[in-house]
Parts: sequence; C-alpha cells; structure tokens
Amino acid sequence: WTAGILLYMKILLDRTGNPIYPVWWNFLANAFGKWEFRAELTPTERAAQPVLGALLVLALIGLVWTLIKRPRSHMFLSFGFGYLVFTGGFLGFTAYIKSWESWFWMERFFVFPYEFAAVLAAVALFWLLPRRLGPRVLTAAWAITIVALLAVQLEWPPILSMYADTKATWADALSTGRGLGQIYNQPQFVGGNIAMPAGDPDVTYTLARFNGVEGKHLVSQLYDPFYYLPAGYTYRNHPAPTATLMRCWLTKLQVRLLAVESHSQKYRDMVADHPDWFQMVSNDIGRGWIVEAVNVPIPSADECAAAARTSQGK
Repeated sequence: WTAGILLYMKILLDRTGNPIYPVWWNFLANAFGKWEFRAELTPTERAAQPVLGALLVLALIGLVWTLIKRPRSHMFLSFGFGYLVFTGGFLGFTAYIKSWESWFWMERFFVFPYEFAAVLAAVALFWLLPRRLGPRVLTAAWAITIVALLAVQLEWPPILSMYADTKATWADALSTGRGLGQIYNQPQFVGGNIAMPAGDPDVTYTLARFNGVEGKHLVSQLYDPFYYLPAGYTYRNHPAPTATLMRCWLTKLQVRLLAVESHSQKYRDMVADHPDWFQMVSNDIGRGWIVEAVNVPIPSADECAAAARTSQGK
C-alpha cells in the first residue's frame, strides 16, 4: 500500500511538479483562497460562520473527551468528531467560506455527519437516558424519535425545489447535446474528436449518454494552448505563433469539430482570421455556441517547436 502511494506521488511529481497535486487543489488551494479573490464576505457567508463555529467547538469538545476517556467506541467517536472538526473548521474558517451556498447543508456535509449525529441521538435516547432515569423514559424516547423522523421530511420541499430549478438548465443541455450529437454523427465527422468548452459538463454528459459520442472523442478546451500562454500574451497581440500552436493542438488531438462559445473572443478571433481552416456548421444548437468544422493544415514538428519557443519568449 505504501509503495503504491509513493509511486503515485512520484508520478504526480513528474507530471505536475507537485507530489500532492489532488490534495493541493481539492483542499489546500481552497483553504488558502486560490480560487477566490474577494476580500469581503457576503451576508450569507457571515451568517453561516456562527453555526459552523458552534459545530467546530462542540466537535472539539467531543473529540478531546474521546481521546482522554477512550471509551470502547473511541475509534468511531474519534472519526465522527474529527470529521466534524474538519467540516466546521474548513468550511467556516478558511477562504472556502467565500464559496458558501445555502444548499451546502443538503449536500456539502455529505451523509456521514448526519448518520453520526443520529447514532449519538439513538445512544442517548435508548441507552444513556434509560440507564440514568430508568426504562420509563423509553416511551418519550420513541416519541422523540418518531417526531424527529417526521420532522426531517420537511427537508424534502427545499431539496425538490432546488432540483426543480435545474430543469430548465437540464433541458437546455439536452437540446444542445442533441444538436451537437446530430452534427457529430454525420459521416464526415464521426470517429473524430470534438473540442468542447470546459464549463459545460452537463452537455458533455448528454453527448456521451444520449447521443452516441464516446468519451474518448470529447476533448476539453480547458488546457488548450491558450491556457499555457504567459500572462499578457494573447492571440490578438501574437496571432501567428498562437495560431500555429492551435494548429498543432487540433491536429495532434484529431479534432474535427470545434464548439466555440459566444463570449470566447480568442476562439472567435482565430476562427474569423482563418476562414480556410474553419467552416461554420451551425450557430443554433444552443447556449450561443457556434460549431465549426476543423480542417487546419498539419504543421511540422519544427513549426510547433518554434511557435512554442516564441510564445514563451525563448
């Protein structure tokens, strides 16, 4: 097991320069505010902090008690209270609070904290209290349990309301995916790859799930050549080397269709500058996307290397 982890860390170090790459981006970068640039908290974020602070304090008390007393269930209690210490501290008192949403209580706390609280409540009602006060309290314990089970059903209206709000977005994703899938499944495009905008995973899902486009044929634009350009180095300021880098990328990944977002000026400029490379197939599949057939000239390895050096100032 240890050897496997060390090997994984070595691969991450070689590929990314960071041996704890997933931990960094999923935890540390969020905690240190890598994703957030706002200095001030919103009223909603401020309102959540006292509740998360109370959760943190209570969990700390429970964790310290567990570590000192070490009851027979100390492993379970340590994990449960430790989990809540992490949840209250990380969500409430790091930069992650700037991403707070009211629906976090329904999903970002995950299932275990609620199960842990239910176990503690059950132990208190059906073991601790009867032991201290006698079996006569069992009737009250069952009454409290039934009322609690009925009360948690009140969570369903806001949950269902939240999901109802996504119906229009989902219908739009289905429509966009259907339109793009119909284009892709034409004989001249099928088997090639589609370069997709990075921020629409719902459309990506509909393509793979409902429209016959295998995942191996979907290419994200997130890490396209534009991503690696130095700060201030743009397509408009350096069109020739940047366009060559795009040719290298598109041909290497065998991209036959390019979905261009309406607000992606860099892509729109490149397409407009090279009408011989791109032919518009559709501009009405949804989400303001324009779908371009790709037929860029295949660059040589020397051209790609020269463009890369030029873009990096070498």
